[in-house]
Amino acid sequence: MKTEITCVYDRKTNPGIFSKLSHGVSFYIKSGNDHIMFDLGLFGNYLIRNMRSLKIDPNIITKIVISHGHSDHIGGLRLFLKNRTNNNQIPIYAHTDFTEPKRAYKFGIRLWNAGFYEIDEELETKIRYELSKQSIKVTEFLSTTGEISLEERDDIQNVSNLFVHKVDGKWDLDPVLDNTSMFLKTKEGVVLICGDCHSGLTNTIRKVEKISGDNVVTIIGVIHIIFSKKEKIQQIADKLMTDYKDINFHINHSVGSKVFKILQRELGKERVQYFPVGKKLIFES
Repeated sequence: MKTEITCVYDRKTNPGIFSKLSHGVSFYIKSGNDHIMFDLGLFGNYLIRNMRSLKIDPNIITKIVISHGHSDHIGGLRLFLKNRTNNNQIPIYAHTDFTEPKRAYKFGIRLWNAGFYEIDEELETKIRYELSKQSIKVTEFLSTTGEISLEERDDIQNVSNLFVHKVDGKWDLDPVLDNTSMFLKTKEGVVLICGDCHSGLTNTIRKVEKISGDNVVTIIGVIHIIFSKKEKIQQIADKLMTDYKDINFHINHSVGSKVFKILQRELGKERVQYFPVGKKLIFES
């Protein structure tokens, strides 16, 4: 079976694609008869504009997968649902806590609502939540990782001290336990599709290889280390060179130009490429 993965939302675009660019991420995955959106970007009008430019009709989407509850991954949900004119209820696959309140704080100042935006009752009728902390099989070859617990995060995590969530009524540093990735079983090995990978890249790779019983050969999407110090980025690059030297990367969103340049320098430009709006990757399962 052929699976196509297209970037729909990012801050960069392929030449010739008329798209709206901003912080945030979304991927369109076509696999057999399934049409899946993995994350929905930050601004709904940008998402819909890009979908139209790429000739992706919201009405053909059969499933939505949400990586975690940060607004730059779920902000487009309301407008996406408003642009669906059919009455078919669409399932949303996510972690059980992805709608929990989240905030961005710095120097004790609340900067913005960084979490889920409530949607009205009319739009709620268009969706069906399929929530779990465990791995979910979305299609025959596509699954989610489920929660990667703190005990499973032996290596470096990608958790920013900018984000907080509520614990026992008080705001505290958010370890983003609701973060889940997707993985695709192919003839060549496993393709890991990340939405920020706050759990830590190597922790996520290890979890996916344990669930799938196969090696990760390609990583698509977001490695959220844009705010990391150079030493931490170098540590991650060294780990990838030592333990995962055969993986190819197609990364975007909050990877940051500094991180991208370091990874290209350490791993090679052939292995590390950018994945902008309009770019499509094709795999056989």
